[in-house]
Amino acid sequence: MDSALLTQEPAVADTRNGDILAMVGSGNFYDNNGGQFNVVLSPRQLGSAVKLITYSLALETTYTPDTIIQDAPVTFREYPEYRPRNYDGKFHGNVTLRSAFANSYNIPALKVGYQLGIDNVAAMGYKMGIEELNPETSDYTLAMVLGGKEISLFNLTQAYGVVANNGQRVPFNPFLLVTNHQGYTVYKKTIEEIPVLSSKTAQSIYDILSDGGARAPAFGCSYQFEFQGRKVGIKTGTSNDNVDNTAFAFMPSMVVGTWMGNNDNTPMYNIASGYVGASAIMHSITQQALQKQQSTISMQSQ
Repeated sequence: MDSALLTQEPAVADTRNGDILAMVGSGNFYDNNGGQFNVVLSPRQLGSAVKLITYSLALETTYTPDTIIQDAPVTFREYPEYRPRNYDGKFHGNVTLRSAFANSYNIPALKVGYQLGIDNVAAMGYKMGIEELNPETSDYTLAMVLGGKEISLFNLTQAYGVVANNGQRVPFNPFLLVTNHQGYTVYKKTIEEIPVLSSKTAQSIYDILSDGGARAPAFGCSYQFEFQGRKVGIKTGTSNDNVDNTAFAFMPSMVVGTWMGNNDNTPMYNIASGYVGASAIMHSITQQALQKQQSTISMQSQ
């Protein structure tokens, strides 16, 4: 594999007003090997990061972070040949929703998605800003719960932004003001808040995905998930064939979505998960953003 093919693409947004603070869709626009292709806007299989949708719907219904889910071998009536496994190849018995989500266990997520109804999960994803999950235009299978449906990094970042903004979706919009050649305003951005999740659900997800102790059984302790005492929600994901590798970070007012992959759509043989791939990009960008935010606060208080 030509290592020069490997690219790393982020999207960063202010969830309060929908401003896009940064978007890098290609590592090099002039690269003949896919340089003029915007990965951030393209449909990809984003793996376990999509579990956000299922657990958002679950917490909006009868589930709580303490609900017990059995992580054990399972088959589903409509998918008799499907034998799902967890990333570590193990079963973990009775686990709480908090533990299942934080450690990204596959089987509990599938059970919850199946119980809720896959069409309902898709509808929740659409409400969170994932246009590819329009319930009126597509049919979905259970594999969607684990990222089997192609969606864009841009739209999934928007969904994490809903949690960061306490359950309110403010559509991402790169345009602030458009004027004509005479200086007259043709377009001026307005901020629209769309209620999607309850504040309780948003806070629960933020609490779960920022809990280093909860994720430790699967991910251990890593500097890539630490931000100098700041509370930051983290979720990673990888497609089954290691083509797409993602990591998301969010906190009140800001969300960061990152992708790593090869421009020619070949697997990354040296990257096994978002934990060891896109997380490094996510951590670097988030750390810089937090430092800039702190510097701004310090200057304003002087």
